[in-house]
Amino acid sequence: MALTGAQAIGAVVGIAFVHEVTCDEGELISNLWDEWMMRRPVITTILTIAFVNITAAHLCNAMDRPHLARFDPYSGFGYPLLTAIKSAIKRV
Repeated sequence: MALTGAQAIGAVVGIAFVHEVTCDEGELISNLWDEWMMRRPVITTILTIAFVNITAAHLCNAMDRPHLARFDPYSGFGYPLLTAIKSAIKRV
């Protein structure tokens, strides 16, 4: 059974909320991020900014232009990869 887009977003938000409410002291997602920032601040900052900006650009359809579409990991090269994975799963 596959989730709809709305169900998937709800699941991600719900899981994060439940984790944040029920986790032990010092186990918040932001605590882990703080730890990563202390270990590798430059890489963590670059990856975080890149992930947030690429995701926002994808959701706002800012990467739909032909010269940018190939850089969109969610639909450019990501869509063919997801399609191949789905086909392989269905064959099993």
